Amino acid sequence: MFKQAKWICDPRFVPLAPLDLVEIQTREPLYWQKPGQLANTHMLLRKTFQYSGGKAVLTLTGDDYYKLFINGRFICEGPAPGYVHAYNVNTLDVTDYLTPGENLIAVQVYYQGLVNRTWYSGDLRMGFIAELEAEGKILCATGPDWKYRISRCYTSRRFFGYATQFIEDYDSRLEEHGWQCPGFDDGDWAAPAVLKTDYTFRPSPIEPTVTWDISPVETRTKPGALFYDFGTEVVGHIKITATGRRGDVVRILCGEDLDEQEEVRFNTLCNCVYDDRWTLDEGDNHLLQFEYKGFRYVELRFPDSVKIQSFCVAARHYPFDESLCTLSSSDEVLDQIFAICKNAVKWGNQEGYVDCPTREKGQYSGDMTITGQSHLYLTADPTVFKKQVEDFCLSEFMDSTLASIANCSLKFGPMFAEYSLQLAFHLLVYYRHTGDKEFLSRMLPVIERAVAYMGEERRPDGLLQDFTHGSILLDWPVSMRDDYDFEAHPKSGKGCMSFINALYIGALDWMNELYEILDIPKHHDTDSLKKRFIEVFYRPETGLFVDSETSSHSALHANIFPAYFGFHPQESRDRLAEFYQSKGLCCGVYMAFFLLKACGAIGRKDLVWELMMNRTDRSWYNMVAKGATTCWEVWDYPYKNNISLCHPWASSPIIIFVEEILGISAAEPGWTAVRFDPHIPADLKEFEFQMPI
Repeated sequence: MFKQAKWICDPRFVPLAPLDLVEIQTREPLYWQKPGQLANTHMLLRKTFQYSGGKAVLTLTGDDYYKLFINGRFICEGPAPGYVHAYNVNTLDVTDYLTPGENLIAVQVYYQGLVNRTWYSGDLRMGFIAELEAEGKILCATGPDWKYRISRCYTSRRFFGYATQFIEDYDSRLEEHGWQCPGFDDGDWAAPAVLKTDYTFRPSPIEPTVTWDISPVETRTKPGALFYDFGTEVVGHIKITATGRRGDVVRILCGEDLDEQEEVRFNTLCNCVYDDRWTLDEGDNHLLQFEYKGFRYVELRFPDSVKIQSFCVAARHYPFDESLCTLSSSDEVLDQIFAICKNAVKWGNQEGYVDCPTREKGQYSGDMTITGQSHLYLTADPTVFKKQVEDFCLSEFMDSTLASIANCSLKFGPMFAEYSLQLAFHLLVYYRHTGDKEFLSRMLPVIERAVAYMGEERRPDGLLQDFTHGSILLDWPVSMRDDYDFEAHPKSGKGCMSFINALYIGALDWMNELYEILDIPKHHDTDSLKKRFIEVFYRPETGLFVDSETSSHSALHANIFPAYFGFHPQESRDRLAEFYQSKGLCCGVYMAFFLLKACGAIGRKDLVWELMMNRTDRSWYNMVAKGATTCWEVWDYPYKNNISLCHPWASSPIIIFVEEILGISAAEPGWTAVRFDPHIPADLKEFEFQMPI
């Protein structure tokens, strides 16, 4: 991939052997709370080169992250998070950014050094590699002839969230002013170290994020402060121009909502402390924060000697054309629910489907079941979905059940078993949208091994017993589990529970479907398993399934998957519908997707609509009524003390509206034929809906 380029890095990393983070966290589970001394390192790089014309292609990547400037102009940032054995490399056509004669590449490379859900960081690997080629000639390649300096501007050692990012205190007095621009004197900068590395590079399967400046919709002046409201949750980087005296401090407070005093809640509900301090140099100062945040409100506090000349946000997300999927109807609440879900999916796609762009910035496989399908219906772009399926398969080196959070350095305890079981479903979803059998063939063996590993705990009748191969989330938060009568943690999960067994049987059915698509002569005998499941967990006297083999309690969660997969007794349909209706959305927003699909599976499309549009405090309506602009992590503030207000795993109304209400599905893989079986409720008088199929 690289012909002449060498891996260059901060020389302090050269004598350090990369850490085996999986091994360390196995014996020291709280290792993620201990950033190393080199954490929060920002390395600045510069290289001039000559250009005489022709198409110019730049190939580059950095660990953990880079920001690229050409001739003083910001170009892009990346790469998408990746494991060392499949590290993503961006390829860019940069012809339009070059001029005949001397040109400059400037790069800011970041080593965060935190073990978290975001990157594979904290392993003492850092650096950058790039190669620029035009008309078959290498114009520029990383090596010892580049110049580097470590920025001293980022002064904080405090981090927040789940060790997600550092508080971004920035001291402009220590800045290398103009370092990204031609003409800057780098004569006293040093040569970076050249290091032989063990990365296996691959072309990035997705494009870099797009960035653009957006301005607040409201600005208010307060004594010694300016207050900004963007009117919606946004994700991006604070961008300010200010004048002042050397040593003046501007306090930057960001928040997703306002507190009881109508002040910006910068110590956010989701455990992010968005309280940065910018120390000014004399005269003009410019700030563009490095890491992104998720917020709606910003307040700047500053002394009288400071004048804020301009303020905006350099917003960012994966390319997303909002015009491709639109809904306008006679039901204002439906339109609003669709809008907050769509907005969350847009902002929640940051080089992958993150659970939230705030506290965690992690790619969970369970979240992908909902966010990924929503994104496919909104954009018809399968590239992120495909990448993320492969990312989870590449995590096999971390755990036999596959990681629950992919492309990060955090070994997330025992992995969530039901998340890994859903990967077979992800393959089917991808195939239905693309018809790509080759990808199925490559990924299927990994998922087979994960399912087989979990199947090791089958007892003689085929049901899973004393489950230890991973935790079982069931639902989140714990208060949304409807008092499920089983402790699902592997240290205490003794016995035979219905929830994971129902999903396990369904996963085997998914596997059988994959085998059939690929003409593989394999088949799991799920008919006998379903019969045994009903014998063990179904109670004819109530018409419901119980939580475990020894329990008499019937939680909502014990009764979703048998209907979802269609192996409930036919005579239980009416009882299940009554049960679903009586329980309402007593589950979390995550399991609500499966509940609504289960309602559709038993033929109760009316109940799908009723539950999705209900107006209790456990509803999408409740989010809208309380001012949400993106769907939330849970139904309401009281249900979780660290609620994220932008959480696309709650976007299932998009999927439900398409599949259950409109009855639209791919009759043939890749949408070469469309099936249309609508169930429009009587109170939805009229609507206009557009989707990219």
